[in-house]
Amino acid sequence: MDNFTVITKLPGRLVKFSSPEEVIDLSSENFAEAFNFAQEYAEKGGYVVSVLNYRLGEYLVNQAGGTNLGTLLFYKSYSRPQIRPCNDFAVTGIRLSQSRSEYFNAIAEIKSELEAGRTYQVNYTTSVEFNFFGCPLAFFIHSLKTQPTAYNTIIKLQDKHIISATPELFFCAEGRSIYSRPMKGTCRLDQGEDFLKNDEKNIAENVMIVDLLRNDLNRICDNVHVPELLEVEEYKSLYQMTSKICGTLREKSFRKIIEALFPCGSITGAPKKSTMEIIRRVESFERGLYTGSIGLNSKDRMLHAIAIRTVELENGKGRMGAGSGITVCSEPAEEYEETLLKAKFIETKSEFCVFESILWDSKKREFARLNEHLERIAESLGFFKIPCSREALREKLISEAPGPSCDKRVRLSVNSIGEIAVQVFPFIPWQQGRIGLREVRERPKAFTLHKTSRRLNLDLKNFSEHILHTRAGELLEGSISNLFLRFGEEYFTPPVESGLLPGVERQVYIKQRNAKEKRLYLQDLLKADAAVFTNSVRGRIELKIPDAIQPRSSALPASLRGSGL
Repeated sequence: MDNFTVITKLPGRLVKFSSPEEVIDLSSENFAEAFNFAQEYAEKGGYVVSVLNYRLGEYLVNQAGGTNLGTLLFYKSYSRPQIRPCNDFAVTGIRLSQSRSEYFNAIAEIKSELEAGRTYQVNYTTSVEFNFFGCPLAFFIHSLKTQPTAYNTIIKLQDKHIISATPELFFCAEGRSIYSRPMKGTCRLDQGEDFLKNDEKNIAENVMIVDLLRNDLNRICDNVHVPELLEVEEYKSLYQMTSKICGTLREKSFRKIIEALFPCGSITGAPKKSTMEIIRRVESFERGLYTGSIGLNSKDRMLHAIAIRTVELENGKGRMGAGSGITVCSEPAEEYEETLLKAKFIETKSEFCVFESILWDSKKREFARLNEHLERIAESLGFFKIPCSREALREKLISEAPGPSCDKRVRLSVNSIGEIAVQVFPFIPWQQGRIGLREVRERPKAFTLHKTSRRLNLDLKNFSEHILHTRAGELLEGSISNLFLRFGEEYFTPPVESGLLPGVERQVYIKQRNAKEKRLYLQDLLKADAAVFTNSVRGRIELKIPDAIQPRSSALPASLRGSGL
């Protein structure tokens, strides 16, 4: 994604904003001028995307934190994004920034403030941190499927990607009408909707925040009322309780709405001012965008969502906030579990793993080239920061080794939290047949240099193997093998830098044939005598060219049709 690109569902459908006319980083010095300009720009037909950090609330409520308040992006128009399915990402090492004991100590400090009457509720949050590999846009596409909400958004700001699947509306203003729909009250799906509807703690939390928001709206509105109270909404992993508060604006002013409402009381607690002072003292991390807001202003509407379930990615690291409302009735263990439940947003349905396919040699009763496979998977585990020792991998393999009956293909895999699995499959030898040609898009090196569950999976039906190549026609590898081309007595193979997996058998064959690494192209298939495919389980197969690639193959690029292949 280009810098300052936004893809969002805020207008009611998925749209893309790019190449902004103006970008304003907010501070205490330019706040009023920037927000007034944003309203003028939108009223003239433009679009303003706002990324407002929680720190803006500290400035508005307590006159603290005068810089890094957020960003306003100004666009003339939007387009329809081209979104295609993609899973080129991995999340590993998910962890809370606090230990359980540190969390409990913070809750104890908050409860002392509650008992002293300085606050009635504190929305306490902690940071969820993780390692991120691959393409942020792929993570966003995944969230569209697994965490669909009305406000899914991805934003590229300098070196940072923001990915939000927030379900919580901050406010929506159309003309002089405005409403807010805070979320307060949570339970697991297995606890059931009725549990949440009848739970006194969750009901008390919601009613308290409704009262706070009624007071905030009364600062800028007439006719403030609550048409919906204590409604329950179902999401992928939990139930949430919501209410709706409406009002009629005395003046249509973006700046005055933000001054009155920001930050939303559902993510601070009540009363807002004193509770935010407690939050600043007790919380151990800077909230950043978390519990701020992401919004879109157009000529007819201002719609802003609260930045919960919102991930910030930068330099291979990811983080998001997660928290819960603390009252005098709160049990620390239950609040801790609720925080963990909300962190499940970043868990991926499609489990990521690193794996090796290893031949079980039934005659020798051993795993072929075991040390080489263990070395490669250990390197991959280190790269993805997955905790697992080589000794544990060896022990697991040996303990589940197949019997002496026949050769097997054994899959050794390790998931993102270090759990080892061994699966045994029938051994399938190479089959004589055609070679297919398959164009592949450029992928992150993390998923070409390492053998993971993100590898391309092609059906070999009616084909011996596929040769993968780039749009420019550069040859890469086979779908389950490495590729060599033979020219007389000389062998050449594409270099790893082209974007391919350095297979175990590839290294062996390079030494045996004194093969050279060289960039190869589709045109080289016309000159080569044969293609050799190497795979550490199946071994090697040499297929004659042009016999194996047929002229009418649908995989054959147009540039080579009729060329004699």
